[in-house]
Amino acid sequence: MAENWSYLSDVRIKLSDPSGVIALVSVADYASLPVAPASQTAYRAADTGIYYVYDSGTATWSAVDLLISDNVLNKLIESSGVDKAVQRSISIILSGLYPRRQIVKTDAGAESTEYQTLISIIAFYQALKSAYKEEAAEDSAVSTGRIVHMCRPPVGGFFE
Repeated sequence: MAENWSYLSDVRIKLSDPSGVIALVSVADYASLPVAPASQTAYRAADTGIYYVYDSGTATWSAVDLLISDNVLNKLIESSGVDKAVQRSISIILSGLYPRRQIVKTDAGAESTEYQTLISIIAFYQALKSAYKEEAAEDSAVSTGRIVHMCRPPVGGFFE
């Protein structure tokens, strides 16, 4: 199955990957990046698959560090659909974040702003994972539509 940009962008937005981005746009290559980019938008160069965001303070483009690759997301979407791909990718993202946390903590020598950011990102994805688990449990519940009336058992031979 070929890459489907609309599904891929939907999954990335649901995962908040890249962080702080609410829209994704695909362009042909780096040279095609817009002169006046939209706010909170990441642009994907289709030829390389690299995502770029514009920093208005420095007036420069920078590549985005993604938490999960497009190839992995496309395989998850192909095998299980958009909703399940979001749920399954959260575990993959978390497994990649835990080692980063240790590296940042060790390199910094003390808790730093970057370390706190990683902790909050991990907490965000753990909360997202539990929200999807609850949603899946509600979706898989079965209602037969039957109503059963229960009465109390007889006490001393009489029904209450």
